[in-house]
Amino acid sequence: MKKSKGITLMSLIIYMTVLFVVLAVTIRIMTHFRKNIDDATDVTFETEFEKLNMYMIEETNKKGNSIIECLEDSITFADGNKFEFIDADEDGIGEIYFDEKKLCESVNSCTFAVTENAETGLITLTINVTINGTQKEATYINEENIS
Repeated sequence: MKKSKGITLMSLIIYMTVLFVVLAVTIRIMTHFRKNIDDATDVTFETEFEKLNMYMIEETNKKGNSIIECLEDSITFADGNKFEFIDADEDGIGEIYFDEKKLCESVNSCTFAVTENAETGLITLTINVTINGTQKEATYINEENIS
């Protein structure tokens, strides 16, 4: 018998099939990791909410700073500071302002609600905010009385 040298058709088909499978698995894994990295890098909600949270904690913990007025889209404190949600765009995206300073962008909705516990006299301020489609509810305790 003659020795065949080179690549036979059958071995070429096997090499190409193995190469295709390895390439397909590699692309699938890379796509999975790239999608997860994109999800992890979208921290818009966290940064915007933390700014609001920081200012709200400071206002509710001030001594002698009671809540004067609470509407669905704004809240005013005794020291004159006011948080206000303004939905300026028709596309449903607005901003949250602290006095005249813009705190948060890309806000879909924001509502403020105040309740008073009759037994303890504690004032509970609840904020329900949606930023970039992510919804969060935060509760703050204000020991001062509503005026």
